[in-house]
Amino acid sequence: MKHPFDVHVGVRLCLCRRSAGMTRQELGARIGVDAREIREFERGEDRIDAGLLRHVAVVTGVSPAFFFDGLACALGDAA
Repeated sequence: MKHPFDVHVGVRLCLCRRSAGMTRQELGARIGVDAREIREFERGEDRIDAGLLRHVAVVTGVSPAFFFDGLACALGDAA
């Protein structure tokens, strides 16, 4: 079962990737994972670790905090 935290971070990951004009393949190549893993992160099916998330932030030009914006509202009672 997907956790609301992973779904929220995944949505934010997809948003920053698209804003940076990157495909899943391009982002994956830049951070050392395959496009399938990027897809699973974006769908909230897999949890991305903090180090990899920081790497995504650097590559896409966002602050690591970007991934957590709005998280409290997204989690509601599931926190």
